Amino acid sequence: MNNNLVLMFHDVISRDFPNSGFSKPGALQYTIDDHKFEELVKFCVESSSDVVFSFDDGGNSFYNIAAPILERYGKRGVFFISTGFIDSDRFLTRSQIRELHERGHVIASHSNSHPRDISKLPYDKIVEEWSSSKNILEGIIGDSVTVASIPGGAVSSNVLRALSECGYHDVYTSEPTAGLKRVDGMNVIGRYTITNHSDIPYLKKLLYDSSYRRKLIIKYRTLRFIKSILGSNYNKIKQAFLALKK
Repeated sequence: MNNNLVLMFHDVISRDFPNSGFSKPGALQYTIDDHKFEELVKFCVESSSDVVFSFDDGGNSFYNIAAPILERYGKRGVFFISTGFIDSDRFLTRSQIRELHERGHVIASHSNSHPRDISKLPYDKIVEEWSSSKNILEGIIGDSVTVASIPGGAVSSNVLRALSECGYHDVYTSEPTAGLKRVDGMNVIGRYTITNHSDIPYLKKLLYDSSYRRKLIIKYRTLRFIKSILGSNYNKIKQAFLALKK
């Protein structure tokens, strides 16, 4: 069994809290309801205490839904926050972030403005994204922030170098792997994406089927190659396709 499995969630919704985080078609595929979320958490906790629950973007469901359910099962989350959206509609407030930290959850950076492709920015802008986010979060929780995840999985040597320069120690990507790499003095850690189609059989394969995990990494690297060829057109095509499916 995989002993270092990190799951990547985004937003969790419920009848009482039906909206959280980004609302574009590309984001909605990662939104799951509270019943499914609890089912997945319960299965993971009963199967392996080593599963890590991480969450991207900074939607207010981190506070309203995800954290209470995790705490019910004795777990804590790693909450990656895009600081430019703090205190705006559907996103976490400063007081909620502070309280999550006090309750033992990890408060971490997901850049400041959540660029569509942070790797394409000039180097000084990449540094600014990570440094401003770090400073904002540290000012809110009164503690150091050394963990980050890269929006859109846009990993590059410049992005990693900037993260290291800004003082981050652990960097999470969207690469579906349990392997850990050391780059520029940092731990670079892969994650497995959870979408609204994820279910218990999917988690079972992640936990127990190494051949399935190999297929996921091959698929991921193939898509990254296609994305490198299509450039910005990749996202346009993807968004158009997702809009048609709604």
